[in-house]
Amino acid sequence: MDNLIASFNPPTQNCRGYRWIGILLISTAVSLSGWMPGLTRDLSRIEGASAAYAQDFMTRMGNYADAVLQMEPLRIDALEKVQEEMGLQTPKDICRQTKLSPTVKKICTNFYNESAKIIQRNGLSNLEFNQITEKVHSDPLYQKRLNEEIRKRQ
Repeated sequence: MDNLIASFNPPTQNCRGYRWIGILLISTAVSLSGWMPGLTRDLSRIEGASAAYAQDFMTRMGNYADAVLQMEPLRIDALEKVQEEMGLQTPKDICRQTKLSPTVKKICTNFYNESAKIIQRNGLSNLEFNQITEKVHSDPLYQKRLNEEIRKRQ
């Protein structure tokens, strides 16, 4: 094995090519990790933009937790009304069903409209809220962070 390592000596004229490959690999790894360099105002040092991203993530997760907590009583109320109308065997995703009675459709519409207002009051767009919801369901880190935020607020 030592012979293989000792025998691998790139020619000096190709050193620049190897450097560029190394730089490309490092920059790709840094980019994939989410760390982006930034310069301070006086340009004297480089700082990671990931700190700003982390702060934004924490703020958005806090806003999301607030919205979820504010929407929960509405959700429970809407579910109870739907169950009164349809019975206790109500499907979990009832408001996504296509064939609904006018009464149930109205309950669902009111819930969605009130939820949208809560989401916006908490500084999120509906798209952001839905993206975070998707992440919370698929990523244990997001789920853990949401649980921490909800515990803080209760």
